[in-house]
Amino acid sequence: MLAAMSPDDPDEPRDRETLPTFVDFDAHDAAKGGATVPVLIQTAGLDTGRLLTVPEGTSVLRRARGWEVTFDLDGEPLAELSRAGAGVACTTFGVARVSGRPGASHALAPGDRLEAGPVLLRFQEVGAEEARALGAFYASSRRDGLTGLANARALDEHVASEVAYARRHREPLSVLVIDLDGSSARVAAEGFEALDPLVRRLARTVAGCARDVDLVARTGPDELSVARRGATREDAAALGEAIRAALSASGAPVLTVSVGVASLACLGTSDRALLDLSRARAVAARTAGGDRVIQEG
Repeated sequence: MLAAMSPDDPDEPRDRETLPTFVDFDAHDAAKGGATVPVLIQTAGLDTGRLLTVPEGTSVLRRARGWEVTFDLDGEPLAELSRAGAGVACTTFGVARVSGRPGASHALAPGDRLEAGPVLLRFQEVGAEEARALGAFYASSRRDGLTGLANARALDEHVASEVAYARRHREPLSVLVIDLDGSSARVAAEGFEALDPLVRRLARTVAGCARDVDLVARTGPDELSVARRGATREDAAALGEAIRAALSASGAPVLTVSVGVASLACLGTSDRALLDLSRARAVAARTAGGDRVIQEG
């Protein structure tokens, strides 16, 4: 689980989901080696533990999906940060504040808190190697070691954020749970290690069928899940059928899956209920003989 796959491993899926970037060093930071790097460490919110380096020059910290914060180009601006060397000046917008202090413009000092709604970021100056280690630790807490996909924790956090986004913007949201058929028999005959290449193959196939904005996660020994923004239940069921077709054409041994689909419109309650209903329908598909997609019942 914790053993990371080599980037050159041909079995590693090029997953299509959009997890936040943790440590994105530019060439200037990399060249400084032992010099300190100004960073923001998230200490509250959905991505607690995430570390963002503050880019050189002027950049804007934005609120993207839900309350994910990012230096990407799109999203509601929360703060403008101006970095020269290790010094960082911050100008806040809207609900954002620095350590609860009045006024919008501040020179950040180690330990200062950037507060924005439910998100809390702590400013620190750390060595480049320490920043890399913190980023790697955060990544390992959100990635599945076998497939390179997001793990169950990352999916739970993502779905909670997506549910809030879907309700706020009145958009559809669907989740698929995909179970590999015949896993129990394979494990009984050959042991758990026999599942590994099959799960990698399933992961490659699902990631290849998904969109860039979908999050694909491994949520069980033989189970993957997909969170699909802007997709109705019928759209998600069509993805399930596409995955079944792609698996059948992916070579021997022949793999089949039981897929459960649920959408926010099915229940309109919590993110946990959305995941649970998708999983219950996947179980129903397997009980009915497998190799099918169930979106009702």
